[in-house]
Amino acid sequence: YYMLGFDTQAGILKHYRVDKMTEIQILDLPREGNEQFQRLDLAVYSRKVFSMFGGEEEMVRLRFENQLIGVVMDRFGKDVSVFPKPDGFFEIYTKVALSPQFYGWVFALGEGARILSPEKAVRGMKEQLCNVCKYYTEEE
Repeated sequence: YYMLGFDTQAGILKHYRVDKMTEIQILDLPREGNEQFQRLDLAVYSRKVFSMFGGEEEMVRLRFENQLIGVVMDRFGKDVSVFPKPDGFFEIYTKVALSPQFYGWVFALGEGARILSPEKAVRGMKEQLCNVCKYYTEEE
C-alpha cells in the first residue's frame, strides 16, 4: 500500500510505501500542500498511474482484443469511452503516466493489447522490450 503525500522541498506529490514507514508521529502543525490535494481528483489520478509509479502524462490510444474489456474497465474505470473496431478489437483513448509499470501492464496482456499512439509511447514500449529482450538473447 502507498500513501500519497506532499513533498514540501520538491513542491510535488509523492508516493510513500506504508510498509516502509517507521517512527510515524502526528504533529500539531498546519498541513502543507493542501492546495495540491484540493485540486486532485483521486479517481482520475489512480487511473493514470500504474502501481503508484508516476511518469510523464500523455493521452494514449490503445487497442485491445474484445475479450479484455473487463481488464480495461477494471484499470481505467467504467467511464472510459470504448470504440469498437472490426475483427474483434476495440480502442480507447485515455491519459496515463508513461512509466515502465505502464509498459509492463500492456506487455502482460500479450498480443491482445497494443499501444497505437502517440509515437512517444510506442517508442517507449519498444525501448522497454529491447532493454529486457537483450537479457534473454545474449549468450552467457
